[in-house]
Amino acid sequence: MLAFAREDRVFPDEDIHIEIARRAGRQLVMAGIIQDQAYYAALFDKCSRMMLSLLRLPQPVIARVHGMATAAGCQLVATCDLAVASREARFGASGINVGLFCMTPGVALARNLRRKDAFEMTSTGDLIDAERAREIGLVNRTVAPEALDEAVAALAGRILDKSGAAIAAGLVRGFTGFGGALVFMPVAAAAFGPPSPI
Repeated sequence: MLAFAREDRVFPDEDIHIEIARRAGRQLVMAGIIQDQAYYAALFDKCSRMMLSLLRLPQPVIARVHGMATAAGCQLVATCDLAVASREARFGASGINVGLFCMTPGVALARNLRRKDAFEMTSTGDLIDAERAREIGLVNRTVAPEALDEAVAALAGRILDKSGAAIAAGLVRGFTGFGGALVFMPVAAAAFGPPSPI
């Protein structure tokens, strides 16, 4: 069974085998100039909780990208296990263009891309096209816009043919562990929190 995750509701469900992150509009964007600190603190907290909830799901999460994904939208793509993008999609960590460093999106980018590619995205604020995103490992594949849904469904179908328990056991995601070290653990262990220091 497939589930399409809404941006504010991500719940583990044993009957769901794959999550597909998508946005109804043309843009998967979360950026802004900080004017109301309380509002943005709450917004960033909500975004953080949602991203962490994706990391704890025992199902693979596929990003379906058809428009622009900047800042937290780009972070969401980097956080997902797999990503399929329209050739028209664009990606960026463009906060630097308004005097903000995209620190949180940068963490997800650094965990998925080579360090220099991640730093280039966060320090220049340049948008990259879908093909460049594929070249650097941000997305798995790019397709024509009209083939996007079919490509996502085909990828999901190939995964759905496999054992859900085996897929869950094989999912490995990064977590910040004690002492700021990056600790990798299977999702099954992640449900119980990071490993305890000995």
